[in-house]
Amino acid sequence: PALAGLLQAFTPAQAATARLADGHTPWELTLHIAAWAEIARQRLHGEALEAPEPAADWPAPATPPDDAAWTAAIARLR
Repeated sequence: PALAGLLQAFTPAQAATARLADGHTPWELTLHIAAWAEIARQRLHGEALEAPEPAADWPAPATPPDDAAWTAAIARLR
């Protein structure tokens, strides 16, 4: 909950902007964390899962960034 609260302070444009030249954007990190939280939940429920494909491990944010897609990314994290 604390992370989701912090992320709500970002506009979609800010969330889609990398802070470091070779770094991930806050939006990419949000989707990455959500993807692995979902994998952990599935494994806790007994599903045997392989490591995800790169596209699932680092899902692509919406292009162009918009409010609805950014809100959905934060909701997915929750």
